[in-house]
Amino acid sequence: MRTLIIILATLMLTGCGQRYSGRGWPAEVDPYVQLYFELSRLNPSVHVAQGDYLTVEFGDLSARGPSVVGFCETRNDEGLVTLNPQFWASADENVREVLVLHELGHCLSFMEHRGLILSNGMASSIMYPYLVPTYMYGPNRLYFQYELFHTQPTITSADHGCTLTSDQLQ
Repeated sequence: MRTLIIILATLMLTGCGQRYSGRGWPAEVDPYVQLYFELSRLNPSVHVAQGDYLTVEFGDLSARGPSVVGFCETRNDEGLVTLNPQFWASADENVREVLVLHELGHCLSFMEHRGLILSNGMASSIMYPYLVPTYMYGPNRLYFQYELFHTQPTITSADHGCTLTSDQLQ
């Protein structure tokens, strides 16, 4: 664990020189997009599409279901992430980070959902089909960030949306 912390700290301190830009995303989403690219350098064997492939926008996701708060669509070599603006406005920093990292995992690295639960009851991945809540993510942030680029998918799904569980809707 100590080694993991040193690697992540070094990466974050030295990797801030390169900025990625794309077709566009809101300024408030930019820190999370930049974080995704910084973390992706931890494991160069994981494919990450170029930033110019990506658009992130706020939009209506109600047609996808009442609990969908983020969604990735890829077509014609374009990646589009749509985020629910009402959810975003009420989300804390940890939840925003999980949501963007999850959707970029779909759109930039073509990752599928990883539906495993660890023996301690915690979701095994940011790519879990449901949004990892702050009480799990906050204290385990380094684990989740490292795992994102160091674990192969365990399940596949055609649905690339991030949804809330019933307890997160309250």
